Amino acid sequence: MTVHEDHLKRIRADKEKYMAEDLFGNEHILNQTEKALETIINRLKALEGGEIVG
Repeated sequence: MTVHEDHLKRIRADKEKYMAEDLFGNEHILNQTEKALETIINRLKALEGGEIVG
């Protein structure tokens, strides 16, 4: 989970820099990546807490 959290922090720290250096796409792809990371992190936290994730 730490990898995903760090990835999300890098995106949120400076979106323009992230797009220029790490992402070959556009703002839509960046937003989708950010949303996917949030989902992954939330599901992993739920699994760690013993919740059923569907």
